[in-house]
Amino acid sequence: MENWSKDTGIIIILSASDYRLAKASFASIKHFYPESNVSLLVDGDLKTDKALKDLCDKVITKKEVSNEFLRKNSFGWGITKMIAFWESPYENFILLDADTIINGRCFDLSLFKRYDIVLDKPKYEYSRYAIDQYFFKKDLIESRYPDFSYYDDPYANVGIIYGKRGIIPLEDYKKFLSILGEDKRTFPCPEQGWLNLVCFNWSRSGKIQFYQEDIQTIVQDYPKDELEQNYSIENPNRKNTVIHFAGNPKPYIWSDSGMSKTLLFFRNEYQQQFLSRKRFSTFFLTLEDVLNFISFRLPKVLNNRIYVIKRTIYLTYKKFMKR
Repeated sequence: MENWSKDTGIIIILSASDYRLAKASFASIKHFYPESNVSLLVDGDLKTDKALKDLCDKVITKKEVSNEFLRKNSFGWGITKMIAFWESPYENFILLDADTIINGRCFDLSLFKRYDIVLDKPKYEYSRYAIDQYFFKKDLIESRYPDFSYYDDPYANVGIIYGKRGIIPLEDYKKFLSILGEDKRTFPCPEQGWLNLVCFNWSRSGKIQFYQEDIQTIVQDYPKDELEQNYSIENPNRKNTVIHFAGNPKPYIWSDSGMSKTLLFFRNEYQQQFLSRKRFSTFFLTLEDVLNFISFRLPKVLNNRIYVIKRTIYLTYKKFMKR
């Protein structure tokens, strides 16, 4: 059994758009690693339900971040994840995007003994066009990072990261945010582009110990039949891994895309195990998905009303269950 000491844990990155998926991510972790330490890193002013707060070691919100620079400058799409490298409650951490689930005991904690940062080993190497779209723009960064090889490395999606607190100097991160602030085109997917640049560049100079391993399965990379055959929770001989629902749209309860049944399994498990909604799980998941589908297709000014509706329904349910 892996040694989940108090200095080793998992951090789920959470935002309003993927909150419904984060609960499935949490349930999948506790299904296969009940002994594990889990915290949340919350982007924005999202309020998590009390059950999830109570189940996690720590919920890191903006007000919980001790470093003033990070608190003021490192929240928002494409950068929130980086806060963990300085504010993680664990010395050794596994960062997971909220749109990930695990389908078995797939974490290798021994990697922390040998490496500072571990990223995925991609199934396919990215084309030059894809690098420009998902990582960095060559003509905009080469003058700022003249020793970087740019096209020569197998860049990785950062849906899962093994990392160590304090391994990245904060001054280097400040420089990156300054470059990003001057021209957001430099890093189209900020944390993903910069983390890849840092890992490959610094590992060559000996500044960090960096490694790549096959640690996630990106749903978009596989046909539906192959996913269901090799990774479904219903298959006892499945390959254990982190399943990443990268990109959009994310699966809903009515979806029939690859691995949607496995995702639904863990969404149901969260409802039934941690919220005791055994009788009405499907109803609440359907309602949650309908509201999510609507709210993220409406102007932002209407999102607060959607939240109020969701909260009212939840409180009404709580009163009903106490009768």
